Amino acid sequence: LGDGRMAWDFFKNLVSRGAWSKEDAFYGILYAATAADGEVSAQETEEVIALAHRTKTMKGVSHTDLAAIHARVEDQFKRDFNAALSDACNSVPAEVVPSIFAHAVDVVFADGKVVTKEVEFLRNLAEKLKLDEPTAQKIIDVLQTKNAY
Repeated sequence: LGDGRMAWDFFKNLVSRGAWSKEDAFYGILYAATAADGEVSAQETEEVIALAHRTKTMKGVSHTDLAAIHARVEDQFKRDFNAALSDACNSVPAEVVPSIFAHAVDVVFADGKVVTKEVEFLRNLAEKLKLDEPTAQKIIDVLQTKNAY
């Protein structure tokens, strides 16, 4: 990987092929959830930031590293939203799939309204994460109750 340009190209290609870190994958899925309806609300952004500070996956990530993760993730999603979501989902270990799905549902509910595009996003996300429908529905039901008032 001689020069810096070749190293950067290698890194970009590696990330675009699905080799995301667990932190990038976690943040990427939450990032996608904020954009699911085509609008990013302040409440959704606040929820992602709060999750980044309190979840086990992101707890040790500094503000500087979080900014770098955001930049990498945003770049991937701007290039190809569906490919980036697939890559992020494929990088999530199976044992944390229900948890990351629950966090994404919480982000979708953060602005107080759920529109058709967000429902479609959650259905697509569950499929990409290989989360069975009964488990996905149970998570949605619990979080819908949590966010009702």
